[in-house]
Amino acid sequence: MAYSLRLPDALDAAARERSDYLGISLNALLCVALDAYLRAPAPAAPHAEAAAPDGLKVAAGEVRTVPTVNPVGLTKAERRELTQQQRLARKAGR
Repeated sequence: MAYSLRLPDALDAAARERSDYLGISLNALLCVALDAYLRAPAPAAPHAEAAAPDGLKVAAGEVRTVPTVNPVGLTKAERRELTQQQRLARKAGR
């Protein structure tokens, strides 16, 4: 799915610089960043139970451990593998 995304100039420049540094596309960087954001534990809900993003019920205050993707410090081979996994995931989602 394609989206138009408007970013402030400074954020756009920083994102492009980071994607170049990592050797991945800007699109891949944004996918990794959004995935990490969505997988991060949500703040505790004010009521007893909160619906988790994946539809599971989580007791208020419970901490869920969720793996996150952090491309900083990856080798070139690891970045290539990450990009390949993202391509496969996109194809599977179509």
